[in-house]
Amino acid sequence: MKAIFYILLTLVGFIPAKMCLADKELVKNPPERLNLLEKIESSKWLNTTAKWMLRNHSMTLLNREEVEVVSSLNKRRMLSESEIGTSGILLFEFATGEGPAIRYFDTSHSFTHAFVQSPGVSYILKKYLSSYSDTSKVKFDSIHDLLDVRYQFSPVYRPIDFKTWDFSLVQHFATWDSKSFSQIYLGSFNADIQYLTDTNIRVHVWNSTSKKSLFAGFGKRWQRPLPLGTTTQHITFELSITDLNTLLDF
Repeated sequence: MKAIFYILLTLVGFIPAKMCLADKELVKNPPERLNLLEKIESSKWLNTTAKWMLRNHSMTLLNREEVEVVSSLNKRRMLSESEIGTSGILLFEFATGEGPAIRYFDTSHSFTHAFVQSPGVSYILKKYLSSYSDTSKVKFDSIHDLLDVRYQFSPVYRPIDFKTWDFSLVQHFATWDSKSFSQIYLGSFNADIQYLTDTNIRVHVWNSTSKKSLFAGFGKRWQRPLPLGTTTQHITFELSITDLNTLLDF
């Protein structure tokens, strides 16, 4: 019956004859289907709205003088001197597709200095120190290097993991209370903590900002230079034992 139906459609010109012969292949390899959430996430109106909201929110993080700097040669100065301004620039570049796909921050940037004070850094440092038996008299050792540790700022939605929700709620409250704009922008991140000397360690944090993360893990990532295309941030800094004691109130 199905074969007769295809033959009739072919004769009247609705489908090409080769599709009749490829029917089995179509069954074996059905076209990709998007679920409802992915269809919504991929819709033009939602992505246009998201870009507009991010672009305008980025401007609220900048004062009038800084908005002018965004489009001038002084952007580099603001990236060095202003945590809030840097957050605004990163949001603006992510929303519009402008600027580099990867940015690096070190201790010459105020963004880095502010980030060192964030709840996320406090979490990974405590996790690092938990491998030492006596943190009050800690002496750094390379055997305690902590590699690719994950700080999950937002709860895990796919697959849903309720264990992450309490932690996420506490971290959100702590971040807003401390007004850590660098942490708010980065959200979740990965980090390495490595031994330098008996008294110093190096911390490397990296994070990707993508359309997928914007929509809570649904849909696909876009590449630059598309608006909402994925951008990456790398932050590196060194800490001494004294720095750790100060940051963690030991």
